Amino acid sequence: MNIRMYLAFFKWCFMRIFGGCFNLAETFRYELKKGAPDSIFAICGFLILSLIAGLVTILLSAWLIEDKETVKLIAGSYFWLAVSTFVYNIIKAAFECFLAERERVFSKLRDE
Repeated sequence: MNIRMYLAFFKWCFMRIFGGCFNLAETFRYELKKGAPDSIFAICGFLILSLIAGLVTILLSAWLIEDKETVKLIAGSYFWLAVSTFVYNIIKAAFECFLAERERVFSKLRDE
């Protein structure tokens, strides 16, 4: 077997394991692009789910790990991961809206 086959297999495994997370992020960006009422509910849902997942992560790490500094590191890492994911999805949704608006303007200019 060649290296491309191995890479394709690892990509397939990765997407089978984490594909649901990518689909949820895509759904979140889709709701953000809809407009004010839907995007506010999407943001609230993201914050609530992030808070619940963060509490579970922190409580499990506190239960399984004795060192308090490690638990603080895990909590801080989760917080910054959630914040960076939120900011990334907001910026990506805004950029996709920009590209759609730009395409609409250029097609309107082309048609005239």
